[in-house]
Amino acid sequence: MGSLKPGLVRLLTTVGVLKTVNYGVRHFTRPGCLGRIRSIHFARWVFVAGTERMIFCSNYDGSVESYMDDFINKTGFGLNASFSNGIGYPRTNWLVRDGCIDERNYKEYLRRHTLPTQVWYKAYPGMTAADLERHTRIRLGLEILSMTDEQAREWVALL
Repeated sequence: MGSLKPGLVRLLTTVGVLKTVNYGVRHFTRPGCLGRIRSIHFARWVFVAGTERMIFCSNYDGSVESYMDDFINKTGFGLNASFSNGIGYPRTNWLVRDGCIDERNYKEYLRRHTLPTQVWYKAYPGMTAADLERHTRIRLGLEILSMTDEQAREWVALL
């Protein structure tokens, strides 16, 4: 949980970025992926009503260290765009540059703003997001009435 830097422009920029990210994830990425990150089960940004505070919730596979590294290395520009207007986030240039590249300060920022989880639920214990995505592709392959030879080879490789 964190606070936005003061000002209407910062608030509107953050709202615009989050709407763009939402649209992009829904229409341009594969289900089960957040950009190039395949270890995310769930991610959501929520504004606290009547304040300039924002909550980011996510559910992921692996350690918090690998989670942070995935964001830095695979979607740094999106991470910067989403969080650069937060108080204390490492300095960015033009909204998407630098920021999380300062790995030490980014990781410290994340640790300072992390709240302990009180309740947690996992629908498929023992399965990673990648496992779930693969199983979904297998199921979808069972529903297809006809496949090319190449599609059939790709589907069998999933088994």
